[in-house]
Amino acid sequence: MARSKARPRQQPRKSSKGMKARQTARTKRNRVIATTSIAAVVVAFVAAIAFGGRRPTPSASGVSDAITVAGRVTGVLASTLDQVGIGQGVTPLQMFPLSTPPLTENGKPDVFYYGAEYCPYCAGQRWPLTVALSRFGTFSGLGITTSSSTDTAPDTPTITYHGSTYTSNYLAFSPVETQTRTGETLDVATAAQQDLVNTYDTAPYTTQAGAIPFLMIGNRYLQIGSSIDPATLAGMTQLQVATTLSDPTAATTQEIGGGGEHVHGGPLSADERSTCRCLYCTGCDGRGIALARRTLRRAVTPRWVPRVTFGLALAGVAVAAYLTYAHFTSPAALVCSDKGLVDCTKVTTSAQSRFLRMPVAVLGLGFWLVMSALLSPAAWRASSSRLHRARVVLSVLGMIFVLWLVYAEFVIIGAVCLWCSVIHGLAFAEFVLVMLYGIDVIRPEAATEA
Repeated sequence: MARSKARPRQQPRKSSKGMKARQTARTKRNRVIATTSIAAVVVAFVAAIAFGGRRPTPSASGVSDAITVAGRVTGVLASTLDQVGIGQGVTPLQMFPLSTPPLTENGKPDVFYYGAEYCPYCAGQRWPLTVALSRFGTFSGLGITTSSSTDTAPDTPTITYHGSTYTSNYLAFSPVETQTRTGETLDVATAAQQDLVNTYDTAPYTTQAGAIPFLMIGNRYLQIGSSIDPATLAGMTQLQVATTLSDPTAATTQEIGGGGEHVHGGPLSADERSTCRCLYCTGCDGRGIALARRTLRRAVTPRWVPRVTFGLALAGVAVAAYLTYAHFTSPAALVCSDKGLVDCTKVTTSAQSRFLRMPVAVLGLGFWLVMSALLSPAAWRASSSRLHRARVVLSVLGMIFVLWLVYAEFVIIGAVCLWCSVIHGLAFAEFVLVMLYGIDVIRPEAATEA
């Protein structure tokens, strides 16, 4: 066989310069890959630190359970709680004097809770506190969790206030959950809230400084510790606890529903005991709710307002009675000038001294008699929202009538009555105070009965 003459094609010989360029490119590519890989590892490590402590997104079933639990614990019937009656709390509720400056938020008494999710006593306390607050407002966004697995009464089933909101016409609620069940930082108290904790979460208010849960109700009632024993909830799920609250004979309902009546903070009147009972975790009837609102109004309204307004009303009664006496006897009975701009006789005998055929002096006397009742300290504390609305409405109508009388004096009659001007000044002062403080104590009438 003839040997082919064709020579095998040889690969082109690489120049040393081309090989060096390719080697440099390969080295750069390897460095980029290495740098990228290292960066990816660093990012993953940082992400693990940043997000590793966060609670996992709850499953659909977990969200459903939380909604069910929230609905049942906030919807306990008043009749069920009334059957529970007086409970035996673990920790006494302390009461501060009425002279203590109120703790308010947006003009409403503030209930300040300070605790942590890992704490078993906080876990127990949230149940009765939520039941109590639900009598006065509405929760949304309540979650479910358990206390620490390594603490006393491990894994106590509970709800959590972290991320929740509370809406009420009567109260403000400021919860702070400082840590998760595993100890990670959660909520941070404001400077004012931390001052409250630093001031009262120590001797002589507690034997264990810094103890939680810490509960301050309007700067009037204080509790440090739980009102129920968390061991009562051992072995139960959140759903089981919430479900038993419909049964007044269940041990959990007896603990949770009756946990707030154990009051040893000092001698309390019947009104104050009923207020504690309604505010603080146990069932009470419509009368108790009304008494609770009565005490809340004391916190909303400065103590001097009822006294000052009542004094203004009594002064109005006295001056109006004087004008009425002069009307039916003789205008000369008034100690007043009868010449020039100030002429009481000219004003009190004018056509404008009558309104709808009734003497204005008599109408004024009737107005101030009614207002003296509506502006009395007892009326300011009354639970009936109709009474508070009547005070505001009558003040507005009275001020409108005063403006008409002032117009009549200066424009129509051309003279001013000195004693009438005193009445006008009293009406204006009373009107201002009622507008500033009287509106805040009005509450929807439909909510006066639980």
